[in-house]
Amino acid sequence: MGARAFFGAAALAASVVVACGGASDTGLFGAGGDDGGATGDGGAKDAASDAAKQDAGTNVVACQGTPGCKVGAQACCRKNNAFSCVTLGECNGGLEIPCDKQRDCGSGNVCCLLADDQGIAKQIACRTAADCAAQQRSAQLCDPNAPNVCPPMLTCQPSTEAIPGYNICR
Repeated sequence: MGARAFFGAAALAASVVVACGGASDTGLFGAGGDDGGATGDGGAKDAASDAAKQDAGTNVVACQGTPGCKVGAQACCRKNNAFSCVTLGECNGGLEIPCDKQRDCGSGNVCCLLADDQGIAKQIACRTAADCAAQQRSAQLCDPNAPNVCPPMLTCQPSTEAIPGYNICR
């Protein structure tokens, strides 16, 4: 996705969240519904479904190839396309994923993804919903089985570009 198209989509997404108008999928973090092979990942939907099943009813962060990482003590570390559970703060040079849904962050906070210029996750952390919405190129990670977890006009869907294998509000 080109930088101009990404920034335009980011502005549109921010206006939808702030103004609560225009209920349309911006495509900010991949195509809505059918991923159309946009990432070449073919298994993004299955991985997201597996992550959701793995995480259902437990207090863990989904982490491909593991039973999950303990919220508050560990994070899933994605490094060189390999995943492992590490102690918080020990994912040196990788993407630390300390949360994958709102309930991992405690009352009043959401699990917030910040993306780079290409729309790929560069940071994931617990933030207030307002702080997450105020950030450029941001999205909330979410649990598709939890009711009303996304801001108005957005739905919890598998991420096809920003962080395949996880769900985001879009």
